[in-house]
Amino acid sequence: MQPIEKLKFLTKLQVRSIAQQFGTPIFVYSREGIEKSCDAALAFPNGYGLTVR
Repeated sequence: MQPIEKLKFLTKLQVRSIAQQFGTPIFVYSREGIEKSCDAALAFPNGYGLTVR
């Protein structure tokens, strides 16, 4: 297994457990991070309307 990069929201134990369960490579996203990014996109200034997808 490759060295684990700096962890942002998971513990080392959680990372190893996820890797054992699903294999690697695997991408795990933070729901909080996604929601913050979506809120930021929805707050973009828009003079002619905006549909964030």
